[in-house]
Amino acid sequence: MDIERFKKLASPQPGKELFEMISTGSFRLAKNFPYLINAFRSLKKENIVLHIYGSGPLQQAFQELIDINEVNVVLKGEVKNIQDILPAYDAYVMSSVYEGFSLAVLEAMAVKLPLMLSDIKSFREQGADTVIYFDLDNEQDFVEKALHMKNNFSETRGMAERSYRRAIDFFTLQHHIDELRRIYSEALNER
Repeated sequence: MDIERFKKLASPQPGKELFEMISTGSFRLAKNFPYLINAFRSLKKENIVLHIYGSGPLQQAFQELIDINEVNVVLKGEVKNIQDILPAYDAYVMSSVYEGFSLAVLEAMAVKLPLMLSDIKSFREQGADTVIYFDLDNEQDFVEKALHMKNNFSETRGMAERSYRRAIDFFTLQHHIDELRRIYSEALNER
């Protein structure tokens, strides 16, 4: 990943009244946005909002679920400049059921956003111990961890710093090139 594209860093403020979370992705079943929408039913009285950027075939169904449940979730549409939008938020959330290597997660790491991710193998590989993971079989787990994140600013900022460091240490374009060179060198030396 080209970290240089994400120079503007998030600057969440402690004690801010409204805690703003962001999620991105295609409006398809694999992204599991209904999980987040349903979890936000328990967060109605909290000063927490979720903005979801993206589009796709299930957009109308997701909007209906939001409307029926009257939750603090807003579908924001598709954007081309996510690197300019991410830093305005307090936390990044992704609730995918399955995922390959996620560039969206890497982008959030690169701007130093605290992350809450579904507890799936690919996210664990990417985030290691720098992320808060939630159980996809338990919406209340998400609710409790979102409230914890909101109410423990210094702890979540520390996680965001470690996440950023992980992105720099393991997922930059230069790191990828160096790793490819190492693999090719080993392969050629084994002949």
